[in-house]
Amino acid sequence: MTSSDRLPVLDGIRGLAILMIMQYHFWGLGFGIVDRKPLLAVDRWVSSVRELGWTSVDLFFVLSGFLITGILVDAKGRSQHYFRNFYARRFLRIFPLYYLFLTVMLTVAARIPPVASYASTGELQSQEAWFWTYLVNVAASVPACGAQIPVVYTHFWTLSLEEQFYLAWPFVVLALDERQLTWLCCLMIPTALLLRVAVVLGAFSLIVFPNAAHVLTPARMDTLALGALVALAARGAIDLRRLARLAPYVASACAACIVLLFLVRRGLPLFDPFALTIGFTIVDVMWAAVLVLAITAPGLRLCRALAHPGLRMFGRYSYCIYIVHLLIGFALAVIGLRLQVFRTFAGSQIPMNLVLSATATAVCLGIGLVSWNLIEKQFLRLKVWFPYETRVVPAAASPRRSRVPETPAASS
Repeated sequence: MTSSDRLPVLDGIRGLAILMIMQYHFWGLGFGIVDRKPLLAVDRWVSSVRELGWTSVDLFFVLSGFLITGILVDAKGRSQHYFRNFYARRFLRIFPLYYLFLTVMLTVAARIPPVASYASTGELQSQEAWFWTYLVNVAASVPACGAQIPVVYTHFWTLSLEEQFYLAWPFVVLALDERQLTWLCCLMIPTALLLRVAVVLGAFSLIVFPNAAHVLTPARMDTLALGALVALAARGAIDLRRLARLAPYVASACAACIVLLFLVRRGLPLFDPFALTIGFTIVDVMWAAVLVLAITAPGLRLCRALAHPGLRMFGRYSYCIYIVHLLIGFALAVIGLRLQVFRTFAGSQIPMNLVLSATATAVCLGIGLVSWNLIEKQFLRLKVWFPYETRVVPAAASPRRSRVPETPAASS
């Protein structure tokens, strides 16, 4: 599929998500992992606002549910190779870079002592089975697994969750018509919320850790389901025009609820009980509303901002950036501490964190650019052997018909 078939705003949304998650982790390194607790009031406030960065993961999931469901619904009944084409294309997008990264960390990096130290290759080797099999989220939340996931790879739980979604969802989409699939997605939303509430209240304390509400696929299926509902609406299963009219109000109301929760709770860190339960649902609905606006009202100022070339650039390289960013940030933070270059200015850590964040972001962007051109793009060219037929779907904002296409790697 050529670039003309793409919706630029979708790459921009992905770019926003990767920038948010990077700053969430990089500023977290500056304020937390490097053992420099914020002392000034402004630092504490910035640190509290930073904690909202966890919402970016939900944006990735909503976008993934939208893209993958759209691909599968369009392909169903139109191709003799429904499963082959889907899994082959996912394989080409995800596996080469992911497994190359693991191989380099476990072989080359493990033999270079300074790199091995930063990359925690010894700990990775002891837990590598969970990474090869995309079960990091299970290992991190089920005590019986006895796993200790290295800090610089803890974010791989999202890749595991997405891969589990890719494995199961094609069978669900093939088995159900669009009406049945819509009802299932609607059912998945309250079910996931109830599962998270049960986990937080300790109903499964003998089976899973409390973080299961955050990382296990059944507890996060509402995020993917909301994206899927937007894809189904774009294909006529739901009135997309009506959703488009409601979307600005829904997004604004959800944002207001997040701010209210933040103020009442004096911050909203990821593992706050309200964040793990109703907080996830509110955030997911907000991002789904933003996605509706993105595909139906490209003329809005928000949508034009999301389609900015800078955001689209980060979106294009987001998969590699996501894989390496925590390792890069951690290594730079440790190096900076050893060289004693991190200092407070007028008692504030904000300048230090700005330098760390800007440096780590630039390094990750450079690695992402190299990865895209030397590795990812080369494998993506092989997708021509597994083509999807293009389906035209109605646009809500005008009587014209427009495409809602696939864009690279919902897995980032």
